[in-house]
Amino acid sequence: MDGKEKKNLKLGELRPDPDGRVVIPEGVTELEPMAFALQGFLTQVDFPQSLRKIGEKAFVCCTELTHLEFPHGLREIGPDAFQCCFRLTEVHIPASVEKIGRDAFGSCGRLIRVQHPEESEATEEAVEGDTALTIHAPAGSYAQRWAEKHGIPFEAEEEKENRPCLTTPEPEEDHVLVIPEGVLEVEEMAFAERTDLTGVVFPTSLRKIGRGAFYGCMGLTQVSLPQGVTQVEDSAFAACTGLTGVTLPESLRELGSGAFANCTSLTRIALPEGLEQLGAFAFLGCAALEEVTLPEGLREIREETFSGCVSLRRFHLPALLRDIGKRAFENCAALTVADFPAGLERVGAHAFRGCTGLLAASLPAGLTELGDWAFFGCTGLSALRLPDGLTELGEEVFHGCTGLMEVRFPAGLKVIREYALEGCTDLRSVELPEGLTELRSFAFSGCTGLREVTLPGSVERIAPSAFLKCEQVTLRAPAGSYAQAFAEREGLAFRPL
Repeated sequence: MDGKEKKNLKLGELRPDPDGRVVIPEGVTELEPMAFALQGFLTQVDFPQSLRKIGEKAFVCCTELTHLEFPHGLREIGPDAFQCCFRLTEVHIPASVEKIGRDAFGSCGRLIRVQHPEESEATEEAVEGDTALTIHAPAGSYAQRWAEKHGIPFEAEEEKENRPCLTTPEPEEDHVLVIPEGVLEVEEMAFAERTDLTGVVFPTSLRKIGRGAFYGCMGLTQVSLPQGVTQVEDSAFAACTGLTGVTLPESLRELGSGAFANCTSLTRIALPEGLEQLGAFAFLGCAALEEVTLPEGLREIREETFSGCVSLRRFHLPALLRDIGKRAFENCAALTVADFPAGLERVGAHAFRGCTGLLAASLPAGLTELGDWAFFGCTGLSALRLPDGLTELGEEVFHGCTGLMEVRFPAGLKVIREYALEGCTDLRSVELPEGLTELRSFAFSGCTGLREVTLPGSVERIAPSAFLKCEQVTLRAPAGSYAQAFAEREGLAFRPL
């Protein structure tokens, strides 16, 4: 279900996983009546930040629920919403709630704690039944007055819902930081360069890791972010050189620029399916990274995302991918295959430069842009079939691909730019398509194994250095063509077609 399109959730539309957990996607604003009613095996509910209303009897008789934490922004809990949830022991209600319906927590026989907002206009029948209830809420709040009126035990506490995590608390004696429940955000640079940290325990309330929050924490070895975290900002865990394992939750929507850059011990990463934005430089310089799992819905891999991941061997490019940014996989020397999806439209400059282990690159028919230096120095490439949508070959795009023996040029090709195939020493024969008009400087310079080049009559300009150091080449073209005149002028062998 697409949480951005779906606003209401109805009965039967979403079921718990085998562990009894249900994750309601972002974008849902209302749970309709009976949405999860009578699901006795439901043990945990993760609510989205977008939620505004829980309808009547939405969770009635969900007898295995023990803990509820509603998102800030929730406004209404309907009548009988959690009635007969006998095992419910703790409920956190944000200050945004304005209405709680009759018997919303009725007959919750083991309910012992409810954190209630300030100035909420909850109805007085919310907990009728045999409820054992203690109210935890700010002193002087509506919740305190309501509890005292009904003879319910009350304990004052600070409002938690927007409490950030600053540079406190301090780590425990074993150098493990335990961030308390209620914290929503780890602030910018909060624990940057704390090299004494060896571990972090994150609260289930957490939603965001701020910019550079754990930058340079070289002692960290494992990071496991809880379900509910939606955003990891720029450089959040950059330069955590001891980090070997990372677990990211399905709730994550944004991974910022350089989030794990230069985590030189990280060996594998699985990005969750719900991820919508993968920042530039996210895994730049992760030299030990061998395997990456990308979400199928990802449409763009940005600038230098995996640049310098010299151990990267395995990844599957998602079906919806449209754009690979400049230097995205530069110097990924262990990479052997790049299997591009059918819908890919653009490969940026330097995208696979220096991928010396790359043996095959299957470029899709819909590709319309192949950036300068895109496959520069990919010495393992032996054959290429270029899609017909390409009209230009960029500067140095295949420069130094010394293993390249065969290239099928696109039918729509108009221009071969400077140094495009310079130094492709294993290239023996080239047939250029009708419609080509120009070969620029050093286009095939240094292709010392080149024996034959077939040129169409459409060619109007060939730079003098286009075939520099191609001493054994013979040009073939229509008699009387520009190519024949060029061959005679430059002293190259010529045979008419």
